[in-house]
Amino acid sequence: MRWPRDEVLTLRTSAVTTPRQYLAAADGLNRTNTLRRIDTPSLFRPTPPRKIMDTPAAIQDAPLPKPIMSFYPPHKTDLDGTMCFFLLKNGGEGKVIAADHTGRSVLYDLGLHAIRAMPSMKAPKCMPVSLTVRNRLYVLDRIPSLPDGREQQSFEVLTFRQPRYDYGDWRWRSLDVPPYLSEPTCGPSGSGHIQSYALVAGSNICISTGGVGSYSFDTKKRVWSKSGDWALPFSGLAEYVPEHKLWFGMSSLDRGRAFCASDLAAATAVTPPLVHGVWEDATPPIEGDLLVSYAVHLGGGKFCIVRFLEVGTCERLLMDFDTVETIVVFTGVEVERCAGVLHAVQHKSVRYKLADNHIIHWVFQRTILLLGYPYYVGYYVGCEQIVSFLKC
Repeated sequence: MRWPRDEVLTLRTSAVTTPRQYLAAADGLNRTNTLRRIDTPSLFRPTPPRKIMDTPAAIQDAPLPKPIMSFYPPHKTDLDGTMCFFLLKNGGEGKVIAADHTGRSVLYDLGLHAIRAMPSMKAPKCMPVSLTVRNRLYVLDRIPSLPDGREQQSFEVLTFRQPRYDYGDWRWRSLDVPPYLSEPTCGPSGSGHIQSYALVAGSNICISTGGVGSYSFDTKKRVWSKSGDWALPFSGLAEYVPEHKLWFGMSSLDRGRAFCASDLAAATAVTPPLVHGVWEDATPPIEGDLLVSYAVHLGGGKFCIVRFLEVGTCERLLMDFDTVETIVVFTGVEVERCAGVLHAVQHKSVRYKLADNHIIHWVFQRTILLLGYPYYVGYYVGCEQIVSFLKC
């Protein structure tokens, strides 16, 4: 098997400033992760926006913007060179945390364009999900596991500690893993992998798992509790929009092709969250195989829906992937309420062509990490499947 050729990372900045996204792509030869700025305000039309019933605007093609920062992995020739990325939101444009396969981490301040050395994580993470809660970064393995004899930890928090008579510093601290890992229903079949997650009530991290229901972690009390046997109606991250008092994200149905809204706060132990809207037409139709999609909240009722697709044909027996292209499409979507009814208004869409044979996607909070393997095809979509293989 040949090694990964490309990686892509997109993430959202704090809504305090002008909403932006960042796109990172890796060089196929030296596996350099390059960070690029995406102009998300240009995805929205000036007021008044396009009418709801208008014909969708044509997709615009654009070249990738120039990189603003590069990250080099410790190794360049094997899978140990892969890196994980998280976004720490604490005002301004936020900070990117990069961690390698051993857990060593570094911080890049997007606003100051500065690098800072960081302490190592307690243990390296596998396809983690992450959320910022009160200036603290919580990182959880997408497929968590119980600690073993080597004290491996699947759940950690990054905090800034301010000693009384000394300079403050960042530190990683281990947290208890979800209690369902000890249940008989969570076996080797992968029934405990995280399919969707959200921040509820400002301090509770709610996760949904395959086959064992939903659980909530109280970041104030540092305790887990079971929310119910139901699952969140989302694929990947769902974000709260205070203007509408609802959570928005990509639907868990149909591999995340539709944009949807739900009231997670109204759910009980026996009553699952009620879906308040599903919009399959929030993004323009485009030919190709959808690899992964997710919704990024830009502040107010504005979202950027990101879709990765493969277009073209391939010869399965001859393993000829030369005619297959991977593209990423950014679409501006604005949620409006008219006569008490929610509408998702589609604005502009921009398409970027990526290098060929981008295959595997890791989805984190406001982050997509895309790896490419030329010999087979698989994808991670909000971890709906641990691995699924596309048929060419």
